[in-house]
Amino acid sequence: MSISKENKKEIINFYYEKINEFEGDIKNGKFEGKGILYDEKGNKKYEGEIKNNKFEGKGIKYNENGNKLYEGDYKKGKPEGKGISYYENGNKRYEGYHKNGKPEGKGIEYYENGNKYYEGDYKNGFCEGKGISYYKNGNKYYEGDYKNGFWDGKRIKYYENGNKRYEGDYKNGLGKEKEYIMMKMVIKYMKEIIKMVFVKEKEQNIMKMEITYMKEIIKMVNQKEKG
Repeated sequence: MSISKENKKEIINFYYEKINEFEGDIKNGKFEGKGILYDEKGNKKYEGEIKNNKFEGKGIKYNENGNKLYEGDYKKGKPEGKGISYYENGNKRYEGYHKNGKPEGKGIEYYENGNKYYEGDYKNGFCEGKGISYYKNGNKYYEGDYKNGFWDGKRIKYYENGNKRYEGDYKNGLGKEKEYIMMKMVIKYMKEIIKMVFVKEKEQNIMKMEITYMKEIIKMVNQKEKG
């Protein structure tokens, strides 16, 4: 059935998309119960439970190509509880719990290639608590504590090949990495050595030149004495 202007306005305000057809139940002039929403081209945009013109309960949202964008629980038109969001190619983007439309609690984020990007705790849409982040190849990148999306507290960092890189503390995403500090010290030390070697070589070259010059003078003196 076609959607009335009033109902269409409420749905558009939530979707930010044009919704033209609805298949399901209406109660007191509003969508209520299980139903399907379609866009102007006849593509399915949402399928699931609706209450008071808003998504409420189990539902699936689709993109214009017919692929799933989100599947899971809704409350007052926003993801709430357990759900899965997807990339355009159909691979999972996020799987876990939501609150007020944002990741909250346990969840897993994925790269577009299907490998895990992050697995752990969320709060208000940010990484918060214990978590593990990964390289695109699937190996661990970071394992430890997060706060407001930043590394914070005890943690372990890894190289892309899986070997451990650093283990220690972080604060607001910044850490005193011992291997980094040591590397800076080594580089500084090597520069000093190179400088010393260069000066030494320069001094040696000057000395060689002076010796050669003295030999030439002695040779000239000897020739004059013989003459």
